[in-house]
Amino acid sequence: MSEFIAVMGASGSEYTVAEHTTRRVLSGEAEEVRARLVYALESLGYVVVSDSPLQARRARRKDIVRADFTDHARRVSVGLRRAGASATQATFDFAVTHGGFTTKGDLLTLEREADAVAALAAAPPPEAPCRSCGTENGGDARFCRLCGAPNAAGEPAEMEVLRLTAGGRAALQEIFGGLLLALLVAAVTAPLMLLGKPKVANVMLALFAVGQAAAWGMTLYGVLRLHRTLKPGTAARTLNASAPAAAAAATAPVLPTPRVQTSALLPPSFSVTDATTELLATPAPEREPVPVRRAEPRDTGPLG
Repeated sequence: MSEFIAVMGASGSEYTVAEHTTRRVLSGEAEEVRARLVYALESLGYVVVSDSPLQARRARRKDIVRADFTDHARRVSVGLRRAGASATQATFDFAVTHGGFTTKGDLLTLEREADAVAALAAAPPPEAPCRSCGTENGGDARFCRLCGAPNAAGEPAEMEVLRLTAGGRAALQEIFGGLLLALLVAAVTAPLMLLGKPKVANVMLALFAVGQAAAWGMTLYGVLRLHRTLKPGTAARTLNASAPAAAAAATAPVLPTPRVQTSALLPPSFSVTDATTELLATPAPEREPVPVRRAEPRDTGPLG
């Protein structure tokens, strides 16, 4: 499989190809796993060019300034072999075309991408019914619309881990690179500014200003990327999370509202609990005062 990767890599000298091989074990026979891997790769934006052997590619998604390691052009070849009675071992052979050098963190990002592909292949399809009650839900439902069970057709957690790993590694590289560049510029230009001739000192001062501006710009951009990685668009996430819930609520069956007999003395805005509590502690009705008439004394005579 590595020969396929090398032949189809970038040809320009300004690009490098990072190769990495990793393995995962998936449940099911080889043909079943192959079909699920095709679905998983296409969900991540790959174009499957061959299914036997399974080969896919993905074009560059961002420019070199804004891209993290998951945004570079890449190709992957997946080999399948039986690993047990109902298990298949998948060997992922990645080749990422990018400008620069490859770090251990970049290889860790490829490991997380393999985890994401395996998780998508093992997850139920969006149209699958709820595992708790068997209710059919929409493709974007996060909870079952009948029983409320989570992850009725949700995205696996490995996708979020992949996003955090790629964004965090890219931000760390930019922050470290910016600080290192600032130190190098200062170490090269400071002695000549202090000890050199006036013309040389002026040139070194200009180089120092330009170099420091570029270095601290790179550092601040890395800090901004780290902030966006750790705290993505809150408003967008809230809207995306509320939309499936609203759609599920709209399609949920309407249950009849039970009739509750309340006291005539209570206003209709009271809840069932309030009404029940009031019925348990109903005060005794007040008695209407009745005037008492006293009989006039009668004259009974001396014998009384």
